[in-house]
Amino acid sequence: MPAIGYVNKLDDGSYRGTLWTLSISAALKIMPNKEKKPDSDQPDFRVYANGAEIGDAWIRQGKETGADYVSSRSRRPSSVRASCSPISAARRGRRATTSSR
Repeated sequence: MPAIGYVNKLDDGSYRGTLWTLSISAALKIMPNKEKKPDSDQPDFRVYANGAEIGDAWIRQGKETGADYVSSRSRRPSSVRASCSPISAARRGRRATTSSR
């Protein structure tokens, strides 16, 4: 899968980075879901782009390695575009989290 952003894990358990596509660039935050109840299907994280909540993320376990990873999902692709600013041609493609539709 192609990368569409990069994040770094912080000491508080959140992730910060940048979302990049051909047409948008946004500050990305993946924050622990403080409202999650134990043993519920609620997401482990909430995903924000430029301060607007755009999706959810869950901790998953890799089938082959058993390693934990964070899997995210945008609620609506249009909500991502609406909350992100266009990028200039000079930055386009320079950095590109993975996307699956």
